[in-house]
Amino acid sequence: MRVYGAASDGVTKLTRQIFELLTGDYLFDPAAGARYNKDDDHIAQISELCGPFPKSIALAGKFSSEIFTRKAELRHIQKLRYWRAASSPPSVLTVQRCDRCCKKST
Repeated sequence: MRVYGAASDGVTKLTRQIFELLTGDYLFDPAAGARYNKDDDHIAQISELCGPFPKSIALAGKFSSEIFTRKAELRHIQKLRYWRAASSPPSVLTVQRCDRCCKKST
């Protein structure tokens, strides 16, 4: 079992801060909605950027049943808008909505 500590936490914080400094936007800015809380939105935003959580990770936490179903799907948020890196112009910071895999919200 691999234990993540201060080093991986520091890399995560540094990456987030660099993104925020370069773009002027928060990488994740969760907010509560009518049917979900801030934690649900935070997990949804991470999923939109990185893809769905593997079932083994989604169901491993003490409170995972509050956020995920037994199929490792988000319990309170069903429609996600996935991101992908833009193919042109080539830029690390250029990101666009992926229309092929996203359901349009109405």
